[in-house]
Amino acid sequence: MLVRDVMKGEVLSISPLITLADARQVFAQRDVKYLVVMQGSDVQGVLSLSDLEGIGEDIQQHIKVSERMTYTPACVADSSNLEDAVRLIQDAGLKALPVCRGNTLVGIVTLSDIEEFFSRHPITPPKTS
Repeated sequence: MLVRDVMKGEVLSISPLITLADARQVFAQRDVKYLVVMQGSDVQGVLSLSDLEGIGEDIQQHIKVSERMTYTPACVADSSNLEDAVRLIQDAGLKALPVCRGNTLVGIVTLSDIEEFFSRHPITPPKTS
């Protein structure tokens, strides 16, 4: 099973320099839970909707995305084995991971995407004699 089989291909990106208030608008307008943070063409990290919890809307206008985002240690290749992506997510304590093809962002894979995939496609252990 490959990452591309599970990832969401439509991914939204934002600058680390915008405010949390601006990011909240993107979350609301596009009905997503994760935004990939990019500086130019470089993936910097991920901002989740839960990263905004507990921060008043008036305060969000003064905080940059770079101050709340999760810096991502890597971008997983869309051709990677899903098991490798799961290991990377778990080892880094992440809930989402940007997906790249070469140096180009092509998607995002989240723990909930993976859980949903396996709930629809359970793994059957091999039969033993």
